[in-house]
Amino acid sequence: MDNKRHDPIKFLILEDNPADAELIQRMLKKINKNYDTTIAHDKTQFIYQLENYMPDIILSDFSLRQFNGLEALEIVKQKYPDIPFIIVTGTLDEERAVMCLKEGAWDYVLKHKLFKLEPAIERVCTMRDTLLKKRKAERELKKYEWLLEVEEKQKESVDYVPFYGNVIDLNTERTILDSVGWDLLTLIGADLMALLDTSVAVYEKNGDYAFGMFVSGWCQVMDAASRRLCHTDDNKKALTCGKWLCHENCWNESAKATIISGESTDIHCIGGIKLYAEPIIAGNEIVGAINIGYGNPPLDEDSLKKLSSDFNEDISVLQKAARDYKPRPSFIEEVAKKHLKSAAMLLGNMVFRKRMEERVEEHIKELEIFNDAAVDRELLINEYRKEINTLLKELGRKQKYEIVE
Repeated sequence: MDNKRHDPIKFLILEDNPADAELIQRMLKKINKNYDTTIAHDKTQFIYQLENYMPDIILSDFSLRQFNGLEALEIVKQKYPDIPFIIVTGTLDEERAVMCLKEGAWDYVLKHKLFKLEPAIERVCTMRDTLLKKRKAERELKKYEWLLEVEEKQKESVDYVPFYGNVIDLNTERTILDSVGWDLLTLIGADLMALLDTSVAVYEKNGDYAFGMFVSGWCQVMDAASRRLCHTDDNKKALTCGKWLCHENCWNESAKATIISGESTDIHCIGGIKLYAEPIIAGNEIVGAINIGYGNPPLDEDSLKKLSSDFNEDISVLQKAARDYKPRPSFIEEVAKKHLKSAAMLLGNMVFRKRMEERVEEHIKELEIFNDAAVDRELLINEYRKEINTLLKELGRKQKYEIVE
């Protein structure tokens, strides 16, 4: 808290003695005319002012008729622990002063020594500034806790298989899958998920899955819940039934849209986060798309209730999965999008290279066939020439051809 700030510092004074309350107000005005004050005489007024006046600092008497400073302190600790709480009382022995500080009071001042109120306010302002900076640093640090789990998460994501099995087995197009290979697709997917901890999918141009990975508990829960809506064990039927919400959203509205447009797409995911997709281009042909989920799962009750209804999943399961997700800073999400663009380019180049290699191999085979035919022709011609030379020799004539063995 900065005493030099332009907004007035607001003090809530809990005091049932009007004379003492006025005395404290006069002292505050003497210290700083920019201070603003309001008074609560009992518990009801105190709670009301706490919630509506929203004070910056609380000055509380220790003993009131039907309420006391420790009770007030407990209320503040539970609801607004960052508001400095100073005991201002007529008599307070050392033992009770220590007890107040142990219970969470930030400082105390005796009424007959109100000249000590100013340094006490300065101390708690400094303490609060330090506390808020610490809390801010802790929040910032918490954003990066996920980095400590990247290696373990990568292994879990590779090992995870959804209850319905692997839909890659249904891939009939296989252009990307065969050109890149499962192992390299897994490495690319794991690299992206090290940043986001959500989901990644690679689609062939006809919509067949070349690769898929669900890393976060949230994405796993939502995908599994929407798959169960299909009410079939047949993945082929499930993919076309229209009820597999995660598949429908990820393919039709994200990946397919980017294949049609040839541009990246960035949309809201039906599962409460967002989807970003890039086309996979080999030469001049779009051969598929790759997309990732990003963003934080919703935590508000209304959103979770709607998802619970849409996906027919218990809301407590969604609440736990949402709480367990460790949020990523926005700049990490932007880095992941750039990585996705690079991954799409890499996959496109690999498909293009594979196609070029196959065309070169075919051409080599054609040349070898032609060469073999030409060699056979040369051998046949050589035999004819030998026979002609033999006949000329029998006639006593000069041989016509020089034979090269």
